[in-house]
Amino acid sequence: MAEMRLKMAQGRATPSEIAALEESGRAKGAEMAERFAQMVDKIIALRREPMIITGGWLQMWQIMEAARERGVRNGEFHPYTVIQRGGGLKGRCAKSPPIMVVIVTVAVLSAQWL
Repeated sequence: MAEMRLKMAQGRATPSEIAALEESGRAKGAEMAERFAQMVDKIIALRREPMIITGGWLQMWQIMEAARERGVRNGEFHPYTVIQRGGGLKGRCAKSPPIMVVIVTVAVLSAQWL
């Protein structure tokens, strides 16, 4: 990847190399989205078992949205489930609600305060 970026910066990358890099990125993105969806499905399937769920703000919000879309209601997660989150939004979530809404919503889903 770094070598290809250097070639692009130097103007030495061919159109076919650039197209291959872009396709590789699309394929990797699709694979990561599918793996994330599988993880969310597993979390939701195991929601009545105690769990420790950890991740960044964006991932917690996406898990919460997916749970809501699948009909998971407030308090359906095991009361001993712990949600551990960290990191910042780093400007990537302009459409996301304020952090306190995320904290409260995820906490309500799990029936626990963080």
